[in-house]
Amino acid sequence: MVGSKLVNIKNVIQIADTKCQQRKKNPVNPRAAIICSNHMNMWPITELCSRDLAVGLLKGAPMGDIYIASLYCDGEADKAVPHEYRRLMNVAKKEKKLVLVLMDSNSHSETLWSSKRTDNRGRQWENYLADNQELLVANIGDNFTFMSHRGQTIIDVTMASPQLHDKISQWGVVDTVAVSDHLSIEMILHLEGAWTTHPPMWNLGCKKFNKVGFTAGMEEKSRKVSHNRHWKGIDLDTNGQSFVIDMADTLDETAPLTRRSNNIARAGWFDTSCKLSLIHI
Repeated sequence: MVGSKLVNIKNVIQIADTKCQQRKKNPVNPRAAIICSNHMNMWPITELCSRDLAVGLLKGAPMGDIYIASLYCDGEADKAVPHEYRRLMNVAKKEKKLVLVLMDSNSHSETLWSSKRTDNRGRQWENYLADNQELLVANIGDNFTFMSHRGQTIIDVTMASPQLHDKISQWGVVDTVAVSDHLSIEMILHLEGAWTTHPPMWNLGCKKFNKVGFTAGMEEKSRKVSHNRHWKGIDLDTNGQSFVIDMADTLDETAPLTRRSNNIARAGWFDTSCKLSLIHI
């Protein structure tokens, strides 16, 4: 058993425009961000970032550098296709780079991403993508991506350059309890060379793993946690992050490290019976 390095604030890259929080008048929070492993060769492109767009450049892929973008489309705006997005596509076209866009479209399109209806904003996206033919929609199926007390719909969209679209597999909405009204989306992007190094992992199955020391270390670190009768949301966030950091530090002290490749395993449902069936087709 090999344990992945836990995701905490120390080993991720965060890309978001923070200038909107620092404005003297009407400071606001970013509505788009990218969080990725610091083992990915990802570089923030701050000149393209805005409150509603976060852009990183993924370097080292065989097909060239790739712009990765997180895009929020304001549902109250007159134009469904934001100016920031058009600017990004113009830059990518000029530099001849591929693009992967992950967006909250706040639009409905039966044709493009299997919404139950098409609204005016969805038709704007249909016309724009038909005229420009820059990106292809990677969404598969008609599972809802957004659920709240107001209803459920499909507004979260993945789009990619045609060459990049062919490298995407196993796109799907995760069937688990979400931490927000947007459900998680998973996919595999088959690339090579976009990792800086093979990330080290904790080898939890070897004899050198000091399980007793790990338990004792966690017990000692847990003594600092305050035992409140009532917990606020910020208390849960703070103590949850503290627990992850404590676990990572304790594993660093008690578990040996090992390395493994970045190869992605095949889909779990494709078993031996599927292979035999494929032979007889």
